[in-house]
Order: sequence, then structure tokens, then C-alpha cells
Amino acid sequence: MSVDPSTSALSNVFDTYVQQGTTVDWSNDVELDLGDPGTKNADGTYRTARSFVSWNTAPISDALVMDAKLSLWNFHSANYTGSACPNQPWEVWSTGAASTSSRWTAQPSWTAEKATSSETRGNPSCATQPDGWINANLTTTVQEWASAKAATNPPKPVVTYNYRPRTGTKQEAGPPYFSYSGAYVVNTTTPTLRDTFVDPNGDKVQGAHQIFDSVTDTQVEAVLRSAFVPSGQPAPLVTPAGVLVNGKTYKFRSSPYDGTHYNLGWPEWKTFTVDTAAPSAPTGIATALRDRRRAADRVPLAGDALDNLHFAIVAAGRSRFLRVLAHPTKQPTASGISRNPTNSPKRSPEPTRTPPVNRGRAPCRDSTWPNRTLRPTPRPGIPRG
Repeated sequence: MSVDPSTSALSNVFDTYVQQGTTVDWSNDVELDLGDPGTKNADGTYRTARSFVSWNTAPISDALVMDAKLSLWNFHSANYTGSACPNQPWEVWSTGAASTSSRWTAQPSWTAEKATSSETRGNPSCATQPDGWINANLTTTVQEWASAKAATNPPKPVVTYNYRPRTGTKQEAGPPYFSYSGAYVVNTTTPTLRDTFVDPNGDKVQGAHQIFDSVTDTQVEAVLRSAFVPSGQPAPLVTPAGVLVNGKTYKFRSSPYDGTHYNLGWPEWKTFTVDTAAPSAPTGIATALRDRRRAADRVPLAGDALDNLHFAIVAAGRSRFLRVLAHPTKQPTASGISRNPTNSPKRSPEPTRTPPVNRGRAPCRDSTWPNRTLRPTPRPGIPRG
């Protein structure tokens, strides 16, 4: 019979048996016979039987088979001698495919013996051998074998197999786990390297990590392994202290292991640089603040619920403080901005403000904002001219 990869129990696609002295098709029978029943044909030949089974192999195609056995439900055996129940030897062979035309005189081709067994059950006179499964070890081949069948307990192959875990899908180095053009920068000499692996069998997976010096292309440490994690979750590894040096660039790659088999390939290298220095303030911000202290810039900000435009006024020169009128009589307008939207809330009346007293100095008039008077406040200890 032909056996292919499958789950724990594979279904047969065809079975039959042939018996010396008969010329009928037994493929529709509910049992399979093998061996000598102890009776003879009219011509004196033994009524020896042989069974053939073909199995579907697709379910475990390409699987890594680690253990396999053929199990047959044995409900009848002619092994009682009157005082003992000796086991009866039987064999498993690889053959060609049987069909409804198979007969004792027209059997499939016999290729090679694959297994032997002497397990025997099913004789009511043998109390220690009740009906049950008899087995033959087929670890070296799960592609072909022979079996016997009962109506409610068909023969079944029991196969232990495994699929290799898949290559990782998300290599990362951190903290902070940020990459720039595909390269990572870590802020510690003991960064965490991680990758995410999927195992087709749902087994837990361990990541095996290689680390190389990116410049010299030499391995800096033996293969480092993460703890086992559920399939589909990151497998993190904290790099041991003393392996990496601050300021250097490294590359790493990861391969998964499910406790039985490794993935045979490696992904592309992922590069990371060790930089433990604290980041400095961006120079652009400091320059902008310095420039704003050199001139009185008016910077438009966002509008509020009253549809007002907000400005930031930055003092310039030696003046330490400027006081201005909060609401000039003429407000600036902008294209597309409505000064008084229909649904805008009413503005509360402004309190009356008393202009500051002119103490002998000419007022500074702002020509761009009517009715605004800017006066430098005298600095303490500096006499007024």
C-alpha cells in the first residue's frame, strides 16, 4: 500500500484483498484478510490472503517525518493451538497500485519489504490478546505499506512530523526601536535584538541571533539565543554586557528554531549603531530664538472661537518691557476671514484704559497699528534724559 505524509491519521483512498482460490473483486468488503486461515481449496492449495491499501499523501507533503507506524485493528486471528496463543509474523511491503481487477493471479508488482511485526490479537480463546490495534514500525518509510481492516475500525497510519519555522518578518534593534533608512540607532551597549517568527505547526519559537562588526565583517560573539515565545510574537534577546562598543556599527540576523528543526535560511542583515550619548538640542531652534530677539517680529498664530487673529510681539533693543493698548480701534483683516461670524459669541465690552503719562520723552508711534503708543519703561538706576 502507498503511504504519504498526513496528519495523525490518514484516510485510505482504495483497499482490497486477494485470496488464492477466489476470482472475485473484494474491494467492497468491509474487512481485509492476510495470511493462511488454515483451510484449503478443492485443489489442495492453501486459501492464503494478501491485502492492499493506497493512502492519500497530500496532507503531509514536504513534512519532516520523525516517526511513523502502521496500525491495524485486529479482530480475528487463527493463532490458538489448543493450549497457547503464539504471535503470528506479518510483513509490510511496497507495491504497485491495486485496483478492482486485482486477483491472486493478477496482483500489483511487489517492490520491497518495508517492515515486519508479530503483534497478534482477536482470538476469543486468547484472553490476553483481545481485539485491538496491532502495529508495524514504518519510521523509515511512510510511503507504502500493507494493512488489514475491520468495518468500524479501519487501518490507520500514525505519523509524527514537523514543519520548519518560517524566516523572521520584523528585525528590530533598540531601544528606542527607531530606524533611519532601514538602519537602527540604539542608546545602550546592551540593546535588545528581536525578530518575529511564525511556525506552521503553532509551536513556540526561539530566535538564534548572529552579530557581526559591520566594518570588519567579523562575528563578535557566538550565536545568541532568545527564550521560546509563542508563534507570531517577537522573540527578544538582550545583548550581554561587554559584547558591543559604543560608537561602533554592527549588523545582525536571526534564524528561528521550534525545538525540533531550524529554518535552513537566513534573512538579510539589519544594521544598527551604538550611540549612548544624550542628544543635543537642535541648533535650528536656538538660532530662531536668537533671531527673534534681534527684531520685533509679529508672528501670526491660530484664530480662536471669536475669530480673532493672535500675534506674538517680541521686544527689541534695550527696552526691558513694553506696554501697549490691548485692542486698537482698527483690527487687521485678512482675505477669507470674517470679522463677525453669524454664530460667533458677542465680545464683552472692553474696560476703559488710561494711557500712560508722558514724562518728557517723545512717544514711539507704531505706524502699522493705529492708536498704539509704545513707551519704553525706564530701567532701574538709569537716569532719564
